[in-house]
Amino acid sequence: MKSLSIFIGVLVASLGFTSLGFSDPGGKRQGHFSLGLHGGGAIGLEGEGIDGFKDTEFTLGPMYGVSAMYRLPNGYALEVVIERIKMDLEENNDEFGELKITPVMLLFKYQGFPNRFRGKGFTGHAQIGGGYAFTHFFTGGFVSDLERNSGVKIDVETDDSFVFEMGGGLDYFFSPHISMNADIRFMYLDVDTDWTVKGGSSNSTISNIDKFQASHFQFFGGLRYWF
Repeated sequence: MKSLSIFIGVLVASLGFTSLGFSDPGGKRQGHFSLGLHGGGAIGLEGEGIDGFKDTEFTLGPMYGVSAMYRLPNGYALEVVIERIKMDLEENNDEFGELKITPVMLLFKYQGFPNRFRGKGFTGHAQIGGGYAFTHFFTGGFVSDLERNSGVKIDVETDDSFVFEMGGGLDYFFSPHISMNADIRFMYLDVDTDWTVKGGSSNSTISNIDKFQASHFQFFGGLRYWF
């Protein structure tokens, strides 16, 4: 609940900055193209990282990305984002492995632009959108120990999946061309999985482990150049 409160608060604050005179929705009545870099952390939200197993969770891991945005004169914008996200899957401190996620998304945004101090100052933004995520799971220490002790091989395959994202943040413009941002975002993501145990000449599928619930919060900062 505390994380949800922070998330809603950031959204309200970012929209407030764009509506209380700190930003210019018109942005001098011309469009703006920009490129950005961002990086921070991601942490799972679900109580069951593996669907049906309540003690499993995706822990805090790194995330980073690049984006290209075009902002219309009225403040609305389209942004293409590519990210890389890594989160460890754990159960009671046992490390099952690492989930790598590479989402490619199209976001619909409202992006403020400063109108004071010759293009300097605070503003905000909010966005919603989605896309497609490429996923891969690398088994960790607990699974490796299990394989070594039992003489079997455990393969985990993940399906690529659609993602939904929403969020917002604050911007500070050092000049009309350079800004920094601080964001909080929510990403909804379920990943279908296939767990196969291979031993000798036989293979067995673990049918009751079939989904990662990988929805998560992202907290990050970034830099952006405006043309």
